[in-house]
Amino acid sequence: MSNPYQTPAAHVSTPILESFQWKRVVVWALLIVVAAYIIGFCSGLTMARWQIYGATFEEAIANSRIVRRVAYGLVGAFLYWRFAAGVAQRRALHFMVVFALAQILDAAITFFLFGVPVGELVEPWALARSALAALVGLLLAYLDSRTSLKRAPVREVT
Repeated sequence: MSNPYQTPAAHVSTPILESFQWKRVVVWALLIVVAAYIIGFCSGLTMARWQIYGATFEEAIANSRIVRRVAYGLVGAFLYWRFAAGVAQRRALHFMVVFALAQILDAAITFFLFGVPVGELVEPWALARSALAALVGLLLAYLDSRTSLKRAPVREVT
């Protein structure tokens, strides 16, 4: 038996790496990257009927790009929200690692699979939009964890 006079908190603390959910982080990072590629692929398919985006082809390309960016933001925020909502301890650390891993996976896939030159891999505005979507998801997770789904019991009227 350990020291009975020792505080219980000493037994509860765990090192960061032991409580870190590596499998969950990797799966969600892959899911976020795959979702982005699915949105891009579907956006490309809709260009077969480019008239739905505008009267001219140039206008259709610009409008398609806006629709795709909005879809990236909404889906990204939703996925980051669902990821962060499932993490109980060290949420910010998990969130930062999944965001960084998703960006690294996206850059690696873009470089190796699509052959994009290294100089074009990092686009500051795209990274800022991704970070904004991720932060919205994290904020939603924090707001979601603070609001309780349980309602207060209704008093009986006598």
